[in-house]
Amino acid sequence: MHEPLIDQETFKIVQDLIDSRKRTRRYKHDFLLKGLLECAECGKKLSILTQKGKGGNTIQYLRCNTYASMTRLKICTPHSNNCEKLTNEVINTIKTRLKKYLEEEKYFELAKGIKNTTTYKKNKIQNIITGTQNKISHLNIKIDNLYEDKLNGILGADDFQRMYVDTLNKKEELENSIKQLEKQKEEASYEIDLNKIVKDFIEMKDITREIIVSLVDKITVTQDKKIRIYYKFSVLNENSNINKNDIVNIESA
Repeated sequence: MHEPLIDQETFKIVQDLIDSRKRTRRYKHDFLLKGLLECAECGKKLSILTQKGKGGNTIQYLRCNTYASMTRLKICTPHSNNCEKLTNEVINTIKTRLKKYLEEEKYFELAKGIKNTTTYKKNKIQNIITGTQNKISHLNIKIDNLYEDKLNGILGADDFQRMYVDTLNKKEELENSIKQLEKQKEEASYEIDLNKIVKDFIEMKDITREIIVSLVDKITVTQDKKIRIYYKFSVLNENSNINKNDIVNIESA
């Protein structure tokens, strides 16, 4: 009945922060990336284990939950990684991506000469959405015509089924693309907040779990120690390196 005080994306980020604080209090040893790490092979979470080093220091390392629960079945591998080393690589990778993002934004403004880039982006996305909706309308007309052709005997049952399924698949693809565009349009509304988060992360000497959770959706780790970072903001995923994500080999650093 009333306009919400904050947008849905901001609400979700705040809930993630609250959940992350709850999870953090359950463990004696804290870890910045706790709850964000997943096994790239099986999709399960990576657990954090601790052990005593030779000098009496506590060392944290990762282990795949699938491997831990079904070791004998050899469904997955340990994915054992030193938490400190992995964390440093993740932070450095995020900082590199965020610095690049700020440069992209600066060049975007210079190239377009537009003061209000947020409005420009929203309008551009809306134009694409409108065009896609028009395509869906044409497909709906095509579906109606297919029914008429079948009823009038112009199309046989097999041809009708093939063309009908093909048209429905195209319509579904367009509808899914509209959902993604709507999300991008939503994100354009809080782009100023994203810029602040980005700058805070780059300038922060001691990175906090809260700021990582506000930026990162999840991080996958492969058995050969490669990490891939999935950001909550599509603008960071779309413009980042390989396959729209940040991929780094932990051992190469």
